[in-house]
Amino acid sequence: MKLKRFIKIILLIPAIWLIAGQSAGATPDFDNLTPNTYEKKEFKENTDYLHEKSLYENKKEIPEEQKDLTFTKKNLDPLKEVKDQLFDGGETTNNTITAKADQLQLFSDSKQESFLKAEEQTPTEQDNKLIYLYIILLIIAIGVIMGFLIPRMAKQADN
Repeated sequence: MKLKRFIKIILLIPAIWLIAGQSAGATPDFDNLTPNTYEKKEFKENTDYLHEKSLYENKKEIPEEQKDLTFTKKNLDPLKEVKDQLFDGGETTNNTITAKADQLQLFSDSKQESFLKAEEQTPTEQDNKLIYLYIILLIIAIGVIMGFLIPRMAKQADN
């Protein structure tokens, strides 16, 4: 009981210091205020390329990618683009379910291949070992909770 009271007092001391701290403020003397003055910064022009011949003569070739660039606006008609995308050509496609299944080769696997795929999907021994490890760790964690934490909490509740 004395320990709890001592801890409360120790925690209240910094709080009291913060509440009773000194506050700082500006003096309300408006007569002596001076406005901020604007000072112009000096600008140093980079004219080294004019005086130094190596910088002036250092010209590089323009890459081919930049040569192809133009800054003229293309006349793009969005309706024409949509028509071109929708109506590609005069070819006709078969939109039946069987045609799509043949195109995607959905039901073309043989029985042997489908059996091998089903075999590959079964969990391996490595996965089983990992599951067993998780189960053991879960049982240990539950045992620690039941064996240590719950009795301690019961003792504290009795006090």
